[in-house]
Amino acid sequence: MGIFDNDINLKEEYKADDINSLIEIVKKYHDITFVGNGSELHKDLILKNIEDAKFEENNSQTGYSCGLIGFKKYNIGQLVTPDSLLPNYLRKSQAEKKRLEE
Repeated sequence: MGIFDNDINLKEEYKADDINSLIEIVKKYHDITFVGNGSELHKDLILKNIEDAKFEENNSQTGYSCGLIGFKKYNIGQLVTPDSLLPNYLRKSQAEKKRLEE
């Protein structure tokens, strides 16, 4: 989970946790729009706990939507080199977990 303001600034550290723990974090914010497949999966629970929750109608993350975010960051001068773009894994992969068990 990531929480961002309207200018795409990260408001909390990224979290990968149980949905109930994540809902407790989100409760301190107002006027939240949920996006992503996790919000679709837990929509009923989110609505039960956050009365003003909204959900993005077009809820798919695509190359196009990522490009729009990149373009917005480019326009405000938040530039990075392609070599500095790295994935941010919040959990170990299944292969990493299996290797640690051995």
